[in-house]
Parts: sequence; structure tokens; C-alpha cells
Amino acid sequence: MKKRIILLVLLGLFSVSTAMASTLVVEQITQPLSGLAPEGAARIPFSKVRFRAQDGKVAIYGVYVEKTGMAGQVFSGIALLRNGVQMGTTVTNFGADNRVMLMVDSPFEITDGSSYDLTVVGNMRDDLSANHGETIGIAIVGIHTTATIEGFVLIDGTHRTVSSNYFIGTVNVTAGSDNPSAGSTAYPGETKIFSSVSLIASSVEDEVLKSVMVKASGNATKSDYNGVMLLVGGTNYPMTVLPDGRYYAGGINKTITNTAKTKVSISANVIGGVGKTIAFDIVESTDVELVGTITGFGTTPIGSGSMFDSFPWFKGTTTSIIQAPTPPPPLPPPTAKQRKAAAMTAIRSLLQDK
Repeated sequence: MKKRIILLVLLGLFSVSTAMASTLVVEQITQPLSGLAPEGAARIPFSKVRFRAQDGKVAIYGVYVEKTGMAGQVFSGIALLRNGVQMGTTVTNFGADNRVMLMVDSPFEITDGSSYDLTVVGNMRDDLSANHGETIGIAIVGIHTTATIEGFVLIDGTHRTVSSNYFIGTVNVTAGSDNPSAGSTAYPGETKIFSSVSLIASSVEDEVLKSVMVKASGNATKSDYNGVMLLVGGTNYPMTVLPDGRYYAGGINKTITNTAKTKVSISANVIGGVGKTIAFDIVESTDVELVGTITGFGTTPIGSGSMFDSFPWFKGTTTSIIQAPTPPPPLPPPTAKQRKAAAMTAIRSLLQDK
């Protein structure tokens, strides 16, 4: 049996066990452009890498990154995107060595011969006045995988200049009018709106709503519902279930203005699961992906109201799946006496008309 190298590339540290080997080929690709890092900006790209599977399927468990540059604690979070979709939850702090591993919720698998581009992004703090003019970067320094790694070198990425006086837009979010109230129920055969929010932009700039990601919570499973949809401005957009089976993402391009609220709702068809519960949460504020139409920077939306908290950012209403209501029995056919009375009524009506 061939040896399989379980390799953790991080400044030469690795461990070895036995099994059959597949290879993760790491390819260098064009890095993001340098520029500003304004306060409040979301998903600013700092470094990119391409992973390709060779000689079998490859599982990736995380990517190690390191904060570089002279700036201090300027990030509110760091995340990993795969083809634009966030993998795992946002990491809020670097360790004492300025390093942290960006984890995925479940092993990210690449099939043999396939490749994916990953991007490390940073969300900036709301107040960067103490760091204005400093430079910041995020380098990719390691990969946690069970495959042999080929072609990896440290990826320094790009450096940006922290700015506290470059103003970008914001979006205010509240619970939508279609958001279910407490005690919500649904039954098999029903299409139900489970969560709803309303968005309105600030006067600084309009925003483009590019995508929304939600997480199904409760004890209902994928076999209990289907047809998860994103409803925006009267248009339905299908949502795609992500590999972990709980997250759903939907891509759109809807302009959010400061003149009218835009309603965003999540619906699904209930097909089973009587006695179970289901809710759709927006786990992080940046799961609502917004980009300014003037500045081009991502925006971190601001939620207000009882449905909003730190984690999850928006807690969807828990809906209980109940047995479908029993339809009323059909009416019995009229009796002979009822038919005679109806006929006499009709005759009297005709005589009165004359």
C-alpha cells in the first residue's frame, strides 16, 4: 500500500501517516490590486490562490494566513471565499504570531482534475482614525489538507493603505413586513416565506445587492423541504445548497437606493417533517453582499430591531411543521323535500317577474 502524506505546509512543519496519495497542486495566480482599505468596507481582497486536484479527490480543511504590514488591529473579520462564496464563518482575531487558520464548516472537496480559486478577504473596522495611513496585508502561509502538496510557496498577496477619510455607503436593514411572527407554522404541501428583511441605502451612494447566503437551522433536514428561493422586488431567484447541506446562496444584481426599501425574503416548499422546526438565519452581516455603485467597495450592512444580534446576525423566525389541516367533508346531496322547495321558490320568482 502506498504511503499517503498528510501534509501541513507551514514553514516546513508536517506529519506523515499511511494511505493512498492524491495531490493538491497549488497554482500562482494574479493577486488583487493594491489601493485603499476604508473604514467599514467589507470583503476587501488581499490574496488569492488556485487549488487543483490531481491523482484523486482532495479534501481541504483550512488555509493558514498571516497579517502583514505595519497596521494594528484594523480588521473586524477575515474570511475565505471560493468563487465569490464565503466558506465557513468569519475569523475575528489573529493569534499572537499574527496568524490564524480560516476554517471551512466541513471538508472542502475538489474532485480529480477540477480547480477552484480561493480569495482571502478582510472586513475593516468602523473606526480607523488611529490607523490612518498605515499599510496592511494578509499573506497565505499554509494549507491544512490530507493530500500531498505540490507547488506551494508563501503568497504575500497585496498591501493596502488604511483610510479613515474615504467615505463609502451604508445599508440599513430591518425585519421585512413578510417576516413571520412568533408561533409560525407550515404544513407539507405549502410554500412558505420563512425570513424577510428590508434594505435601504444611505445618501452617500446606491448599493448593488449581489448575493445573499442563509443557513437553515432547526431540526428539519433537506428531505423535509425543497425549492429554496430568494424573493427580491417581486422576482424569484433560486438558491443553491452548499456542500455542507445547511447553507444556501443566491446570486442577484439588484440596486438598493435611498428612496425606497427593497424587500428580500427566503421561501421554500415544505414536503415533510411534521413535528420538526425550521428557520433560515443570516449568520453574518456580510452574508448580505453589497457593493457601492460609486466607490466599488463592499459594504457591511447595519441591522436594527429585535431580530438582529451578533450571532446569528439575523435570527429567522422558527417555524413548526404541522399536519396539513383536514378538509371539511363534502356537503350531502339535497333531499327530495329540499329540491321541491327550491323548485317552488324558482316558480314564485318567475311569476313575480311577470
